[in-house]
Parts: sequence; structure tokens; C-alpha cells
Amino acid sequence: GEAYVFTGSGFAAQTHLLPPVTGETDFGYSVSMSGNGQSALVGAPWLDSFDGTVYSYTGPRYVERIAATESDAAANDDFGRAVATDADASTVVVGGKTVNGNAGEASVGNLFP
Repeated sequence: GEAYVFTGSGFAAQTHLLPPVTGETDFGYSVSMSGNGQSALVGAPWLDSFDGTVYSYTGPRYVERIAATESDAAANDDFGRAVATDADASTVVVGGKTVNGNAGEASVGNLFP
């Protein structure tokens, strides 16, 4: 998968985000942009036997800052299936569909130190 950042009224592609790894990752399954436009989250829930990973990027050129995984990751967790950030990316929420014995789980934290 891939993700793009578009800006302006003509929706010109500013940045093209690619996964830093190859293979079946489902990179771009979920995306979120901070309100100030300086931080982006991209979920890859199928990475590493469906453990999942979330990648964070910072603008204006959207350089990868960190790849986050669950501390207790297990196969088929789908971590990164849903992502969200607040206005300045000081808090992010990452969801996993099958985490915690198929009950699902959301993790809240800060990926942008």
C-alpha cells in the first residue's frame, strides 16, 4: 500500500509515503493527520504475521519518525487497523481488531516526542 498527502485547493500531491518494508503489510489501511498538518499516522495492520505496526511521520516533508508496535504483540492482532490523532499530535489512539482474544483493544499514547 501507499499513502499520499495532498495540499491546496487543487489537491496537489505534496508527499508520497511508502512503507519502509516490503511484503504484505496493508500499509495505508488507516491514516490520520494532525489538525496542524505537521504529523501523520499510517497503519500497517498486516505487518509481521498480522501483529501490525503504526508509522508516524512529521512534516513539512513527512519524514518517518517512529514505527510503533504493541508491547505484547501477537499474531493476528491487527494493531494499526484504526488510527487517530488530536490537533497537535500530542496524543494518538491506535486500534487493533483482534487484540486481547478477539475482544479488540485501543492503545492511547504519544508517538511524537
